[in-house]
Amino acid sequence: MRRTHTLLAAGSDGKRVQVRLKEDLLAAVDSWTDPSYAKAVIFIKSGNGDDMKRKPKHHTITIVNRFENISVEAGTYCKAEWIDGEWQLYAADCPGTLSASSFGPSVSASSSHSLSTSIGGI
Repeated sequence: MRRTHTLLAAGSDGKRVQVRLKEDLLAAVDSWTDPSYAKAVIFIKSGNGDDMKRKPKHHTITIVNRFENISVEAGTYCKAEWIDGEWQLYAADCPGTLSASSFGPSVSASSSHSLSTSIGGI
């Protein structure tokens, strides 16, 4: 039997974007009933180069965090995916590693990382 793969339409489950958090994304109080929320700005690749730029009109989305042991600081470069009608993180960089030229004001480095080490270094 031959399998057919259909590409997901924009806005459906599986859409992924690159973002920079505008606010701290705190750990959820309860994964099922009390997640946390933070605003994030979408970035896109700039032309043929490696530079990133804000999506036109500074498109902002709300990230939902259902992890009870993971929090991410404002200014952190992340990747989000549309799952069950909400934007959820699937990857995040360590804070303080963004380039000022690509993402606006520089983010101060932190000696402690907010992501839990129990998740395998996401």
